[in-house]
Amino acid sequence: MTHPLTVLPMAQGLKVVVPNSLSLITPYVLYEQEDWFEDEIKFIRKVLEPSNVVVDIGANYGLYTLSMAQKVGATGHVLAIEPCQSTAACLEASLQENQFDWVTLDQVAVSDHEGIAHLTLNDQSELNELVRGDEDDPKNTQEVPLVTLDGLVENHGLTRVDFIKIDAEGEEAHIVAGGAKFFSVFSPLVQFEVKAGNDVHLELVEVFAAMGYVAYQLMPGLSALVPFDPSSSVDGYLLNLFCCKPDAAQRLEEKGFLVQELPNGTGSRATWRQLIDDLESQDSSQVLLHQWPYAQTLLATWDFNQSFDTDFSVGDIVSLM
Repeated sequence: MTHPLTVLPMAQGLKVVVPNSLSLITPYVLYEQEDWFEDEIKFIRKVLEPSNVVVDIGANYGLYTLSMAQKVGATGHVLAIEPCQSTAACLEASLQENQFDWVTLDQVAVSDHEGIAHLTLNDQSELNELVRGDEDDPKNTQEVPLVTLDGLVENHGLTRVDFIKIDAEGEEAHIVAGGAKFFSVFSPLVQFEVKAGNDVHLELVEVFAAMGYVAYQLMPGLSALVPFDPSSSVDGYLLNLFCCKPDAAQRLEEKGFLVQELPNGTGSRATWRQLIDDLESQDSSQVLLHQWPYAQTLLATWDFNQSFDTDFSVGDIVSLM
């Protein structure tokens, strides 16, 4: 079904062109929140800097693309990948609305080989996915060119990439497999989707680890990445993880966006729940918090004369962040 288009406001003064229908996920969220619901988008707005070069694979209507373009500015560059014709047309209109001339939109699909594939076309564009070769082609599909990540870099002459987002409805492993040179030559911060439908693809953590990338999880209340432990229980709401090489991790840590070593000797693979247990066992929570670099800017505003033992525990509070 074809819907008329509308221009909706988004955080940071951005304008987004989307179908005007509350039955669709993106316009519904924008009407309700005037922003995308994922905490990661707010984190990326803080991490990116002017002149950064970023790649957005699975741009959809471009909420990440637009936010990243605004942050990197005209001295930077955003390469947005969106194979669906109707969705890419909306993104192209959004780029014109915001006058983001430093964004390149490429209507291809990224996988582990070059060629031609079919993309399923769902009412909810977030669910569009490539049809694998051993599957029968559904009726409602669009033929799309396939490229590899390494080929994409060559086609667009990229000489550096500071950040890459991979959101491709289960195609992530194939995209990574087609980017061996990319992940070897460059050292970007990577955001990758781990949940496609009801399936959680944590095997990507091991794939990235084999290339020297360490996995991290965003702690929204702290606006910082912490080491991710794949052996621990996974939050049912976990959609994305991050990973990067040690050099990129060091740069992020120096800016307060990443925690390499967790306090109290818990080690880099400790879970967040262990940290909460440590905090609750302290005579003074301030003692432990002073060990967290990213808490320093907040300590002066916290009232440590207040007790957590009335209605909420520390764990309760952090679980809400």
